[in-house]
Amino acid sequence: MPREKRQHSYFEFIIISLLIFIASMQAFEWSLAGIIPILHAVFLLSSYLLVRLVLGRLHPVIGSSIFAVSVLLLITEISIYQFTGLHLNRFVLSLLFQPDASNQTGISGNLLFLGISVVFLICLWLSRKLLTPAFILKGRLLAISAVISLTSAQFTFGILFFHGQSDAMEVKRELPFFAVSPSYYTKKFFSLFWAQTPETPFGYKPQNFARQDNSTNTSVTFKRHKNILLIVTDSLRAKDIKQDPTLTPNLNHFFENGFTSYDHLATANCTHFSFYSMLSGKLATSFGNARRSGGSNSLIKTFANNGYKTSSSEATSLDWYDVSSIIFAKNTSRVTWGEDTDHLRNDTQVTKNTIKTLKEYAKDNTPFFHLAYYYGNHFPYLSETDTTDLTLKERYLASIRTFDTQIAEILSYINTSGLADDTIVIVTSDHGEELQEGGIMGHSGRLSDEQVYVPFWLFGLPQIYFQNIRSHIDLPSIILAFMEGRGATVNNSPIILTNCDYDFPSAFAVLRKNSRNDFLYDHGYLSPMQERNTETTKKQQIEDANLLLGIIKNSKS
Repeated sequence: MPREKRQHSYFEFIIISLLIFIASMQAFEWSLAGIIPILHAVFLLSSYLLVRLVLGRLHPVIGSSIFAVSVLLLITEISIYQFTGLHLNRFVLSLLFQPDASNQTGISGNLLFLGISVVFLICLWLSRKLLTPAFILKGRLLAISAVISLTSAQFTFGILFFHGQSDAMEVKRELPFFAVSPSYYTKKFFSLFWAQTPETPFGYKPQNFARQDNSTNTSVTFKRHKNILLIVTDSLRAKDIKQDPTLTPNLNHFFENGFTSYDHLATANCTHFSFYSMLSGKLATSFGNARRSGGSNSLIKTFANNGYKTSSSEATSLDWYDVSSIIFAKNTSRVTWGEDTDHLRNDTQVTKNTIKTLKEYAKDNTPFFHLAYYYGNHFPYLSETDTTDLTLKERYLASIRTFDTQIAEILSYINTSGLADDTIVIVTSDHGEELQEGGIMGHSGRLSDEQVYVPFWLFGLPQIYFQNIRSHIDLPSIILAFMEGRGATVNNSPIILTNCDYDFPSAFAVLRKNSRNDFLYDHGYLSPMQERNTETTKKQQIEDANLLLGIIKNSKS
């Protein structure tokens, strides 16, 4: 075989090696688990060089294309993880294929395609231009290196996982393009050599557990009748309004005789999980089942079954991840503006349509449940303010002021029309947002305070019910208790948070009065995240793991 077909460009080698190192550096640990990212990096580099060598023999342009594609993948992975804390995986890729993906993610599909094309062509040109200097590595050596590094990484992870070293799961979470065999098979294989320690939190299997996922019963009969106006805005976190209440003067004024909380939890850190919990009273552990079955019990369906008219005004469509099929009754009247990328104009339309709908209901004296969904607080944080010279944080704060101004019209109409006496008004957000706190942007990546604490305003319920409103998952039970004429009972159970993924949580947090335990979830096993856990003990950690495993088992049975 000609020598030139066995050569590797130093340029390509350095670029790929550097990108693999940058992509993997977050996973490095000063422990035995730190061996895994080193072995995995060797595997990725050896695999790239082997594939590049084989396909380059077929045609030089094919080989150069492999380099360009590899650079694109690595840059994309690094960028996504740097700004969001998410890896390039099934969940992230699925976002791009959801309806209205450009509006939901705030990224123009055309600009994304143009950027990818430009980077690809540049890499292709550089690869062809900088062929020399070069060096030779035989394909056989690369294949052996890839197999040994892959096997060693998998074996090291398996041993650490089996013996309950949570560092292994942390590395797995941080490491890009790293897949392991399902935990069941790992446990089964290594149990041939060792006995697993029973106190390992993610190896601990509960014998008895209490069901925590309470379903909303759509067959209940109302003894009281009040309208429901639920206003939800996307990506509005609590901390900014808590620090500066002047951001929302209209909301503060309307709800001064109601209930306001800046310590309210969204239960989940993404739209599809959050809406599901908010309107079903269930954790996102059952979201996938509800999605695949084409529906679920929800608060809106309960009101529809009691003769209420149900409707929505949506700045962008809640067809996202099939949320609409789960939460809405079949006869719900929906108006959406997802086709328009101007979210500020869409939010204005939501306000106008909501007032129009409420006027129609008032004219016919029709009981109603109306959902108004705003989007201006989501990236890129649009507002009525000129944001040309504003920082990202200032743009976000401006979007909060704009949201407050927009819904002021609705709140004013409720006061002047007399609807206030017969309507429960709720204003909140589906989840929060990170603005470079901890180095990332957006949401869905982790259960940080910025992503899960949201403002919550409520008007129209007796104060005795307020004490039970701690998170979104409490909302259905509290509303139904009032409508059915039942009294409020104190809820002392822990609050459980679910981290976003495709259709089943990738992590959990269990919050008690004086402790918090965070866990990664993988194939039926829980791994404690030590850096998030506060004021906790080993006993409490195992108790919380037992609680979660019981809920997970319930949701899948």
